Amino acid sequence: MSFLGFILFVLIGAAVQSVLPAVGWLGGIHVPLVSVVMVYGMLELPFRRAVALALVAGFIKDSLDIGPLGGWMCAFLVMTFLFNRYRELVFAGEVTTQALFGCLGCGSAFLMYGLVCLLGRAPFFPLSRVVLETLQAAGFGLFLVPLCSVFIFAPLARKRRLKRRAF
Repeated sequence: MSFLGFILFVLIGAAVQSVLPAVGWLGGIHVPLVSVVMVYGMLELPFRRAVALALVAGFIKDSLDIGPLGGWMCAFLVMTFLFNRYRELVFAGEVTTQALFGCLGCGSAFLMYGLVCLLGRAPFFPLSRVVLETLQAAGFGLFLVPLCSVFIFAPLARKRRLKRRAF
């Protein structure tokens, strides 16, 4: 998928994430759709485009969140640098790899954002909430990244490859 396609999915994910109600029985966490798109983008895009995607997605997520500005951008950038370092060592197209990177990516992004809020002494973000929502985001990432990959991103990439062959 192209870089602009990922930007479009970040915008769609941010809109859906801000409209969907929080999952009450999980402590009020929102489904991390922007983080899911970021994890898949980091596995598929070259490094410079992944960094640009992290900046755009972080800015969009920071704009829609009540926390300090720059927290999600920092989390997505660190995640991009770490994933890019180890991406060549794994099979990016495998479902198990996507599940592992989804779990680690969504969980670590929320953990980094939570630490930024704790260091900034945000009164609405106690340590217990950071730990709970980090585990919940990791669980969502474990299931959502492979599901989105199989049902949304892979068919679009296949359709694009077939379209390129036709010409």
